[in-house]
Amino acid sequence: MGQGERPPVPLEWRVKKVERHAFAFKIKEGCFTGFRECLGRIWPDLTALLDGIGADNFSLWGIGEDLVFGYYETEEIPSLSEKDAAALQHILDQTQEKGEWISSPNQEMRLMYQ
Repeated sequence: MGQGERPPVPLEWRVKKVERHAFAFKIKEGCFTGFRECLGRIWPDLTALLDGIGADNFSLWGIGEDLVFGYYETEEIPSLSEKDAAALQHILDQTQEKGEWISSPNQEMRLMYQ
């Protein structure tokens, strides 16, 4: 390989299909600190759920003090088991008093450019 040339990209990297998932949460006014504390309590449950459905590339962003946006990828659209559905409902219930879900994890969303 000559100087400045890049090695070829492995085929499996080029053809990997991923399903993209996003969710958003609007934090009630004055509840930012409480939401962060709640997030700390549910974090182990949230990461266990994401691991269980095969999620990769999970990111969570705070926008100002009133909006949270999350993103993750899976190889296929996950089908939640009863246990996973119960875990998701527990997470949703725990966060409910701190704000409202604009779109919750596992809710169907569409890309704007499709």
